[in-house]
Amino acid sequence: MTKLCRKIVQVNIKWKIFDKVSIFKEVFRFIWEKIIVCSTGRKPVRYRRLSRRGSSSPAMEEVEEYGVGDRLTASCSGYDSDSDLVTLKISILGDCQIGKTSFVIKYVGDEQEKRCLEMKGLNLMDKTLVVRGARIAFRIWDTAIPILIGTKFDDFVQLPPDIQWSVVTQQHSITCDLTGQSISGQDTVVQRPDSFGWFGEFGGKYVPETLVHALDELETAFNSLATDHDFQKELDGILRDYVGREGPLYFVERLTEHYKRPDGEGPLIYLKREDLNHTGAHKINNAVAQALLAKRLGKKHIIAETGAGQHGVATATVCARFGLECVIYMGAQDMERQALNVFRMRLLGAEVRAVHSGTATLKDATSEAIRDWVTNVETTHYILGSVAGPHPYPMTVREFHAVIGKEKQALESGVGNQTCLLHVLEEFVDDKDVRLIEVEAAGFGLDSGKHAATLTKGEVRVLHGAMSYLLQDEDGQIVEPHSISAGLDYTGVGPEHSFLKDFGRAEYHSITDEEALEAFKGLSRLEGIIPALETSHALAYLEKLCPTLPSGTKVVLNCSGREDKDVQTAIKYLKV
Repeated sequence: MTKLCRKIVQVNIKWKIFDKVSIFKEVFRFIWEKIIVCSTGRKPVRYRRLSRRGSSSPAMEEVEEYGVGDRLTASCSGYDSDSDLVTLKISILGDCQIGKTSFVIKYVGDEQEKRCLEMKGLNLMDKTLVVRGARIAFRIWDTAIPILIGTKFDDFVQLPPDIQWSVVTQQHSITCDLTGQSISGQDTVVQRPDSFGWFGEFGGKYVPETLVHALDELETAFNSLATDHDFQKELDGILRDYVGREGPLYFVERLTEHYKRPDGEGPLIYLKREDLNHTGAHKINNAVAQALLAKRLGKKHIIAETGAGQHGVATATVCARFGLECVIYMGAQDMERQALNVFRMRLLGAEVRAVHSGTATLKDATSEAIRDWVTNVETTHYILGSVAGPHPYPMTVREFHAVIGKEKQALESGVGNQTCLLHVLEEFVDDKDVRLIEVEAAGFGLDSGKHAATLTKGEVRVLHGAMSYLLQDEDGQIVEPHSISAGLDYTGVGPEHSFLKDFGRAEYHSITDEEALEAFKGLSRLEGIIPALETSHALAYLEKLCPTLPSGTKVVLNCSGREDKDVQTAIKYLKV
């Protein structure tokens, strides 16, 4: 027995030595082939190109070489001629399933190539690569992880072609141009958003890995609703019997008469009466649908942000209706000017948490809500109130609000918290005969620096999980916005707004606080309808728009909410 034990020990020692030598050989071979040889250009780097032009057969694969002779080929130029047949090295740092991030880089072997890719749009957070307008992404699915984790790329290409092909196709390698919903141009059809949550170059999913699973779960649940007739039937019933839909499209006769020209000609003006909904605004449409979705996800704790308080009231209302716990984050400054809505939320059973950091407005309330969500993601659903934030929120909020536009030549609405517009426009974006007009808050004036005209004066940056336009200073710091309307007092804007602006499909104009207050008073006295200050910005632009329109043009203006939340603010400025 002693001899046998001694023999086993000797064998174990030999195996350990053999393993260490093998590891040393592998490291030396890697250094020689991948660093020394490639950098001197003495040996061509071989790679396998896998075609993605609609073929599902490994027969399409090719093997090519870079680095012929004494120099390496300028591989970045290869993108210019073949953007959808890009050769990629899969650099594994994990994936959402294992709590880290995966991304893709070109496989040629030198550092300059990595820098070249970064200049061409390598996005580590969103796991995508943009090449000449094409977005390429590799998502490592569960079936691919066992093969790729800890495996060098050379080992991968030596696998049988059918296994390679299975891995690549199951990684869901997708190439798309500015591609969900479509905008039809003369020569292009643009989908919004694409399968990765991008509206052109705006949107995406810039979030900590803690939230990736929750966002993927939300997207999967949302996509499943397309064929879920029971969900749609339940939602339609609640919107009809509880919310009071459908809202009327009301012809404002006296306002139309007011804007007629001396010759008696002028446009015809209509209001989409979202102010007649239960809770007094459009926000209830999204809140009801998301609460139903949260129940399906098994989430019983709801959080939300609010600026003007209307989304907070809507969220608190549906939580009371469905028996869900509710926490609302609201900037301390907004709580002062929207005290009535704060009382409503608390009366409905919600906990309202004041946010004192930063500007103590909507931006900071959103930041605090996201922090809460990161901490309690397993049990909490975040009912985001605007078409902003990381994918899929801009898409889900828009679609849940689309009921408004489904129930034309010009269409107006206020922009700030952003949903007031997109839920109406969705039905008309592809219709070239409809002119889309969006109105921002100019505050004290665009030159004063005290405004919230993000699309007029902003620059493209990342905020609250998405790339979009936002207000910032010369040092890249976020600028404090200003608007008399708490719902428009936001430094950013939803990514689809940014896309519509750059695509040229929508117009953007701005209205000052003073102009909005005059419109607030004007509609009240002409029609007996007191609008919210957000709506008043769109109403004020009629003064500039109507003189330019042909007679008989139909102008539909979204009356997104009613006045009661803004009366205390208006008292300070209006003499009546």
